[in-house]
Amino acid sequence: MSLNKLNDEIITSFANGDKDAFISVYNNYQQIVFNNVTRLIPQADVVEDVLQEVFLKLWENKHKFHDEHAVASWLFSVSYNQSISHIRKLIRERKYLESMKTDFNFEYDPGSEVEIENIKENILTEAINQLPLRKKQAFELCKLQGKTYAEAAEIMDISSETVKEHITLALKFVHTYTVNRYEKESAISLFIIGLYFRT
Repeated sequence: MSLNKLNDEIITSFANGDKDAFISVYNNYQQIVFNNVTRLIPQADVVEDVLQEVFLKLWENKHKFHDEHAVASWLFSVSYNQSISHIRKLIRERKYLESMKTDFNFEYDPGSEVEIENIKENILTEAINQLPLRKKQAFELCKLQGKTYAEAAEIMDISSETVKEHITLALKFVHTYTVNRYEKESAISLFIIGLYFRT
């Protein structure tokens, strides 16, 4: 699956957390993973999201790899699984919208997608701003900026476990806040909240 053979030293360095080695692995596999995902998902922006998720997971699991074959096999499997996950999510969203159209007389058209995204972003921002400072920082670093627990822990000068605890509590708060805040709002608002917390 690789374009060029990566030597054992690079894989070992990558497994030990060397960022330069990770860049070498990324550069070697990025295009092939991109092509694999594109075969399943035609939307370029979604493909980029999947690509980022795959290599983020690769970095988080770096300690598991001891040779290039293991890296290649893992990337092939995970990129496929992430692609299927995105396809299933899209199908769920479309089915939910169709259900809403039937049950609530919700008039949906493709042009409303921008409005939906804006509403969802506003709801999420409002909830995040209610978080205590450290939980808000952890949430933004990991959930909005895509950093690992370890990277966030280094920035915040706390342990990875503490970051994980902050994230868990923050997610519970954001979910509770949005549901309580918008429980009397329209079906579309509740739908948006549900979409975010299913991912």
